[in-house]
Amino acid sequence: MANLPLVIAPMKLIYHPLSPYSRKAYMAALEYGLADTITLQKVVVCPTHYPGWSDNVPDLVAAGNPLAKIPTLVIQHLENGDIPIFDSRVICGFLRDISGDKSGSSGYLEQAREGTLLSIADGILDAQILITYELRIRAEKGLLMPEWLEGQKTKQRRGLDALERHLEGKNVLLKQRKQDEPATIAEITVAAMVGCIIGGAKDLEWSVGRPKLAAWFEVWKQRESFTKTRATIDWKTGEKIGLGPNPSRKFDPKAENVKL
Repeated sequence: MANLPLVIAPMKLIYHPLSPYSRKAYMAALEYGLADTITLQKVVVCPTHYPGWSDNVPDLVAAGNPLAKIPTLVIQHLENGDIPIFDSRVICGFLRDISGDKSGSSGYLEQAREGTLLSIADGILDAQILITYELRIRAEKGLLMPEWLEGQKTKQRRGLDALERHLEGKNVLLKQRKQDEPATIAEITVAAMVGCIIGGAKDLEWSVGRPKLAAWFEVWKQRESFTKTRATIDWKTGEKIGLGPNPSRKFDPKAENVKL
């Protein structure tokens, strides 16, 4: 765990437990020893009006996020008032920086490589969100495009293949770390992405033909930051919770615990 500064302003994470972006933000808080400084506010948001999914859009806008997206981290600063920070990449970087952690790569090239791995994982997640909206919202209006769906899945497969190639190569940046050694933001993001894909895109067969990635995740999923952020539990207390309206097609939150 990183050495924390003496004074850290209290923070609030506006989130939903089914959001992989929310998950990676709170995973970062756990990895960098900041979870105790953060309270959680659960919301449901969607880019268009959809009963049960978009109820809290005004709350996000009022909190200072004009995009009404999650996660949003609100720093409750004593002198400057509430300061909203978003998106998940910015939140993770902010939490790492204020914790004083130095686990990321040093040197411009290695930092760029690490950022690229992060972008691959985020891109796979972005494609999954678009697939969900296509299958649920657009399909109900008769606007489903099979070609669009296949295009998103193809991007996902290429992204997973790229992560596999990285793990097969030299100078691997996605490492297996000791429990008390903070993970990098790229590692956190890849783990959150795989958890999302396992729960919501079983037809993708993410581990087939990707033994290095599967082996990496098999170890990574035992980390405290991952086990404490499952969709079916309260991230603070660990108690089982109901998910409410489920914005993910056939999402199985228990699937990520299955041995590969």
